[in-house]
Amino acid sequence: MKPPNDVLIINSYAGSLTIAASQLGLPIRGSYEDCGFGLPVQRANFPDLKYIEKPPWPKDHLHHSLVIAHPPCAAFSTQSPYRKGIDSDHFLPHKMVMDYALSQGAPALAIESVPGILAAGRQVHEEFAKKYKYNVFYIHQNAVTFGVPQWRPRVWTIFTKLPQLILHHYPNIRRVRDILLRKGTTLEPNAEIRDAVKCLVGAGFTEKRIYKELLSGEHIGSLLQIGKKLLDIDDPGPNYQEVRDRWNLGGRFGVKLPRVLNPEEFGTTILHDSSFFVMGRELYLEEYCALMGFPGDYKWPGRTLRDFRLYLSKGVCPPVAKWILEMMQINTSKTVRLADLDAVTSMVRVVKPGEVADFTVTKKQVKQGRLF
Repeated sequence: MKPPNDVLIINSYAGSLTIAASQLGLPIRGSYEDCGFGLPVQRANFPDLKYIEKPPWPKDHLHHSLVIAHPPCAAFSTQSPYRKGIDSDHFLPHKMVMDYALSQGAPALAIESVPGILAAGRQVHEEFAKKYKYNVFYIHQNAVTFGVPQWRPRVWTIFTKLPQLILHHYPNIRRVRDILLRKGTTLEPNAEIRDAVKCLVGAGFTEKRIYKELLSGEHIGSLLQIGKKLLDIDDPGPNYQEVRDRWNLGGRFGVKLPRVLNPEEFGTTILHDSSFFVMGRELYLEEYCALMGFPGDYKWPGRTLRDFRLYLSKGVCPPVAKWILEMMQINTSKTVRLADLDAVTSMVRVVKPGEVADFTVTKKQVKQGRLF
């Protein structure tokens, strides 16, 4: 197999895959999309790239191009593994990427998705691998070991004709405190949280219990929701039960609202409706970027903070994508020898077709420093 000369990107959204390829110094063949999402952001940061906003994509030979893609992953997080995946319309973007890259002879194709892919997507992958005579491998990782202070598990599906992959990773752990900017920080809760807490006390919660839950970040959404409801009540009543019944609040901790981050821990997975508070304020844009591993000087033209979070949540963590591209490049360019890898200071995995290379860690392992 000849070494790859460049990389083709499909569905980079706000350009996270493009960042990864650029940081590795890989020539970028183009950035192809199936929906055009995030192209204004990509063009602001990489104006000289060849962009194709929607299919059909050109029928080029890809024999010397690595392909890295991030098609919509909803099918793998919602579809039951017992359904006929290959016949589901939900899989069309994913199938389109596989059909395109594998039919053009790419030496390796990497697709990022959610962990549900391991249950719902294998049948689809196996049929495409068999059709185009490729082997399929899986890499299960978590962004938290790539210097990204966010607990974000994901799975990469790798198609290549190699008989095995040898992978190694040097973990880098950073916590929320490591990305916080100094400007304007305060240990006092902001007005919204302060008002909510005041009303919660009036409804029968103790301040100790409230602040414990606020600082844990686990229940901030429902607490603020309850507090906002209570702001409109002249007499909130003696206890939470009465308030819940009176205002039909439903499940106590089921509301998706802002979360408070513990500076000594990691952020939860950024979703499209995420907003994070730390030390009494919402994260700055640069801190949201750092929570995903984006460069601090990245350009976000003419959008609101909500739009930024939407782009970020749909994207891939650039440090993870960079590592995936690097592992693809190394494995397709030369023979990797286990003897050359230090299993004491790095996580080393040898994966065969159909197997999962597990690079995930538990919070207990991180806390104890036992990552190998």
